[in-house]
Amino acid sequence: MTRELILLRHGKAESGAGGGDRRRALTERGLRDAARAGLWLRREGLSPDHVVSSTAIRAFATAEAACRALGVSEDAIVQDARIYEAGTETLLTVIRELPPAGRRVLLVGHNPGFESLAEALSGRPAKLRTADLACLRLEGAWRDAAPGAAVLERLVRAADLS
Repeated sequence: MTRELILLRHGKAESGAGGGDRRRALTERGLRDAARAGLWLRREGLSPDHVVSSTAIRAFATAEAACRALGVSEDAIVQDARIYEAGTETLLTVIRELPPAGRRVLLVGHNPGFESLAEALSGRPAKLRTADLACLRLEGAWRDAAPGAAVLERLVRAADLS
């Protein structure tokens, strides 16, 4: 069975404030770009079966804005603390534990982990700026996700969605 993994890097966030990195909120531009990413996914017919987000405020706010634009209930967003500051191996573990019935998943998180994950899965570099999307296709079950197991089908720049 073909699976689609969509990586959405969080939108532009406020610079570091006293609350710490996890608590940084999105800027106005970050919210707008996240919504545009969701609208693009909707136009392309890429509504996810599952949405999994980092617990960082900026990532969860990105997931919420994208889901609103997609017409997906924000209640469907699952937060996973492992995504924050995760490297490739941790992100692969998150993917391998996805519900087996899901065919398309939107994962919302951070660099450098997302760039490393996309490159490991596809063998192609994937530079992800804020609110950029990487769309990957995998054959087989989520539990079989491994380096080289995916094709990077599209890299969508937030700057191109305005």
